[in-house]
Parts: sequence; structure tokens; C-alpha cells
Amino acid sequence: MTDPGGRRWVDEDDVVLLDALHVNPRASFEQLGAVLGVSAVTAGRRWRRLTEAGQAWVSSAPGPRMPLAGALFEAECEPGRVAEAAAGLAALPHVFSVHLVSGSRDLYALVAAGDNRTLSRLLLDQLPTVPGLIRVRTSVTTEVFSGQHWRLGAISAAQAGAVRAQEPGDQEQVPDRTLDQFDRELFLALQDDGRAGYRALADQLGKSEQAVKRRISALLRSGAGRSRSHSGCGCRTSSWRASGGTWASGLRPGSAWPWWGRPTCSSPSSSTACTPSTACCAGCAGAGRRSASPSGRSSCGR
Repeated sequence: MTDPGGRRWVDEDDVVLLDALHVNPRASFEQLGAVLGVSAVTAGRRWRRLTEAGQAWVSSAPGPRMPLAGALFEAECEPGRVAEAAAGLAALPHVFSVHLVSGSRDLYALVAAGDNRTLSRLLLDQLPTVPGLIRVRTSVTTEVFSGQHWRLGAISAAQAGAVRAQEPGDQEQVPDRTLDQFDRELFLALQDDGRAGYRALADQLGKSEQAVKRRISALLRSGAGRSRSHSGCGCRTSSWRASGGTWASGLRPGSAWPWWGRPTCSSPSSSTACTPSTACCAGCAGAGRRSASPSGRSSCGR
């Protein structure tokens, strides 16, 4: 079935496949087929159809131990220029994702940089100059609580457990490690295709397959990186049609545990992070407002 524009709607079987890939984004089609009761050929065909239509993809994502400085960038846009502003933000390499929303703001973006100085330049000098913005609001990320519990609710707990049991990231974590050039090149290669095979990655990076396999496992187990599946598509299933965001303030003292002190879902603030419908949960500080300027540095606003 297609929409009036000719784009194919996602059906229930697609959502089942996507939910399994949320659990383990790098699971093989043979593994997915065995868990979901379809052939590897069928699982692969459905996945290729979704990716070719731009409706789903898998990429690398920063883990809780990757040394990054992040922020939430919110903006109000000029009438009729929301899509233009979103496209301008999405084209910037430090912008992880851009979301159009309803309410007091028109869009928000998740931004990351290698250090606080670079992040400051982005938030103060670069992002507010994107054409179409009127006012912006920035909040610096202090802690990230979630990112790997997000689910669509289309497969059973037993099916999810079978997929998760084959995921190398579930092994015992390794100590903190300093990322080298190989790690960075591998992470960026997986940004383009998070399901790329070991042989393809080895050819691209000039390394052996075993070296690539070991390094991916080390990134996952160290918490520096993770794989993540994404979907942004039209869907006529009743359980998955829209997304939203919730902003909470005034957490009671002691309710926000840093990831290294409480890695489970036992604290009050992290309980939201562990709900299956939460794609991302983070603690932020700030929320400074500015008027956007099409040329030059943004100016502070009241």
C-alpha cells in the first residue's frame, strides 16, 4: 500500500523486523529470520526495501563512555521556513539529528563535538546563523541516561532475548580505553552503514577482517560506541505512528545518577530512560535564549 505521493507504507511485518533490529542492529539476516519465523532472504529483502526508500537505517552512535560534549539546540523559525532551517541544520556534520515538533518551538537538534570549546563555537557562532531561524535556545547535556532500551513493542520478550543474546555488546565490559585513529575511522565508516559487513569494512579501512571484528567488539564492550537502528517513515500500524518529547525540570536531589554509578534502571530519574518508548533521555543544564542572526554572532535575548 502506498500514500498519495507514491511512497510505500510500512506494514506490520516491517515493524517486527525494525523492532528486532532495535534490539540488535547488527544481527545477521539468518539470525533475524530464525527469531522472527521468516527466511533470511525475506528479512534481507524487506530491509533493503526500507533502506532504499530512506525509511530506515542503521548507524554507529556514541556510547556513554565516548568523550564528547553535547547539547540540545531548540529553535523558532520564520513562517514557511521550518523545512529549510531543518535541512540547513541537518547538513552540518556536528548535528546528530533534527526533529520537527509542535508547541512553543518549531524544531530541535541534538549536537555533539569533541570538546567544550568546539561545542561553544557551534552553539554561539554557527548554528544560530542557519537561514530561517528567529530565536534559539541551547541546553548543554550533562548526563545521558538512555539510548539502548528503545523498542517498538512488536516482538515478544522471548524473541528480543534471542536476538539480544547474540549481541557482542552484552559481554562483560572492558576498562576505559583511549580511542585511536582506527577507532575513529571505523566509527565514521559505520555512520554511513551500521550494518556493513566485516569484509567490506576491512577493505575500506585497509585492515584485516579479524582486526575489524575485534575493534567493533571493543568499542561496544567499552561503552565508547554502539550501533543503533533508526526509522523515519509513514506507518499505518496503530502502535507506531508518532513521536514526541517531554521536558522535565526540578528533579529532586540525588535522583539523577551518573551512568558510571548506577548503570541499571533503579533510580527515579533513569526509570524514564529505561521505558521501551524512550529513544533518548539526557540531563541538560542551561536553556539560554538568543535571537538568531543571519550574519555574524547571535545576540542574547530576553
